[in-house]
Amino acid sequence: MRVHFARSFPERSRCLWTNRGLWYHARLKCCDWETLLNWLSNHKRFTTVLALAYLVANIFTHETVQHIAKWIQDSLTPAGTNTLVTVVALLLLLVAAVMIPARLRHAPQKFLKIFYCVVTAAFVVMTYTRLFMINTESIHFVQYALLAVIVFAVTPRFGETVLLVTILGAIDESYQYWVLNRNEPQYLDFNDMILNLEGAAIGVLALAVLARPNSDTAPSATYSISRFLKSPAFLMAIGIALVAGLLAVLGEVALYCESGAWVVLRSIGPPPTEFYTTSYWGKTCHVLMPWEGLLMIAGMTAFYVFLDFRLVLQFRRLR
Repeated sequence: MRVHFARSFPERSRCLWTNRGLWYHARLKCCDWETLLNWLSNHKRFTTVLALAYLVANIFTHETVQHIAKWIQDSLTPAGTNTLVTVVALLLLLVAAVMIPARLRHAPQKFLKIFYCVVTAAFVVMTYTRLFMINTESIHFVQYALLAVIVFAVTPRFGETVLLVTILGAIDESYQYWVLNRNEPQYLDFNDMILNLEGAAIGVLALAVLARPNSDTAPSATYSISRFLKSPAFLMAIGIALVAGLLAVLGEVALYCESGAWVVLRSIGPPPTEFYTTSYWGKTCHVLMPWEGLLMIAGMTAFYVFLDFRLVLQFRRLR
């Protein structure tokens, strides 16, 4: 299935002069994002620079965001902040539950899209209840959903986008651990990496739901496992895995700092004795160990890669 993301200017003009022109005009205003994505897709160098600039802005505004989050928590108390964010999240889920079926009522492959939306919502609820220490962490969903929309204009593939954005998010988390918080007892936060991945999934699924379809190309004719294995995202993941594996073999990667290794994944100790950790305000969460985080990233990425074999969103080339 192929999806074209932009109408030509003459087509827009004709729509505006029909008897239902006002209706079309309102609809076109809502679809201006399609024109923007089409432009980004046709200017991939600019879009790549834009994605990197967005990532850098995210990385270097961490301290500002942390100060804002701390101010909110001090004003409302951590428990009050959690309650407020939970209420907002439930309202957003309710809006999505109403809008998505309405949007997909007559869309091709609507059951596939609804299935992915439901599973992704389940992932989000799971992380919300089991991987959040404080609910303001939900900002990750927004940040990386926006980044995924930009990256998708370059790829444009669901699984590749999710994997690539997750790698970029891992760079962000590594900066926080080894640079921003280097003098504090911390750990490389795989919980946040999962949140980044889910944010990317939300972004690409929003495109899948909002896009207007034109079923003239079979997805299986345009995608294959070999294409994914040759993608920049997969090659980057393999490169990172090889470097990490080599360092581990040389004894330079360790879980705790007592070993004296060059790369230490957790500068805080001793190791946890219980599966769940409870904060003083009563929030319970599980801090993912590296192997848990890596397994979740691999499994969830494979889940979204499968979508590329069933659904294709293709941008129209500008003239």
